[in-house]
Amino acid sequence: MHVIGVSTKHKHYYALNGTPYVQLPFAARGHAATGLNADCVAIIGWYHRIDIPDDVVGFGGDVPNAIMAKINQQVRTDLEKKLGKAITNLRQVFDLL
Repeated sequence: MHVIGVSTKHKHYYALNGTPYVQLPFAARGHAATGLNADCVAIIGWYHRIDIPDDVVGFGGDVPNAIMAKINQQVRTDLEKKLGKAITNLRQVFDLL
């Protein structure tokens, strides 16, 4: 399983080094889809692979399709920049991480 970091401190990271991110929907009482109740984002470049099922503490809400497409595109762009070549399959790239 591959995950991306989510943070409420995105303005701090962006101010420090321009770390790209994708805004996630939230609402004071919890967003209907994401369940998020605070201003937070998916941080592009914060990736991790979880290999041990015990590492998964739980699952939250869902990211709407349009926002997931933005995240996927920005991750693809980030990885292409880091690897120096076009990416056709993100799963293959993440398997290398």
